[in-house]
Amino acid sequence: MSSRKRPSKEPERMGIGAAMAGVGLVAFGLAFLRGRNPGYVGAFGPLLAVMLWIFFEGVIRRRRMEGFHYATAIVTVPVSGMIARWIALGRFRPLGPLAGLASPWFVGLGEFLIGGAISLLLGVSAGWVVRRLEQARGWDLAPMFRGAVVGSFLAVPIMLALWGPTWNDTSTVERSWQIGALAAGFVAGGFTGAARG
Repeated sequence: MSSRKRPSKEPERMGIGAAMAGVGLVAFGLAFLRGRNPGYVGAFGPLLAVMLWIFFEGVIRRRRMEGFHYATAIVTVPVSGMIARWIALGRFRPLGPLAGLASPWFVGLGEFLIGGAISLLLGVSAGWVVRRLEQARGWDLAPMFRGAVVGSFLAVPIMLALWGPTWNDTSTVERSWQIGALAAGFVAGGFTGAARG
């Protein structure tokens, strides 16, 4: 975590080229998800949206990735997977009694889309909180979050090596070890990023 103040920036206008690239990325995302089953859209739609958004901001607009971007991604991606799993198992029914008024496919798609929207809203809310904290304290949390993301990705091969054959085991103990390994990578990467930043 760095205490250096960031220079205040005036809002940048988006050029026509960047706007056209953004439309192209949206079209690509919709084409990629077209024809997929509702569960796939609910679980991976928010992940794809976050990845395309970060690509648009960082590569096309060439903006510096801030704590807002990383916090939004870090919250949105796991929450979308968790909500999609709850919906698939019938533990969470966003449409409630309205589910019986339409076809099962339409209801499934609607519920997974609502779940994806909830995860995106929670992610953006977390990003907004981080941005307000940075502004209030004069911190730069981007290096910490960047390190946490890298640490999480580095933990995935270790998890596959240790629990590859039992990756789909839904037992509480097995899942707890997997989440613990991922959390350890996240925390270790965050501390490393904060120390280097």
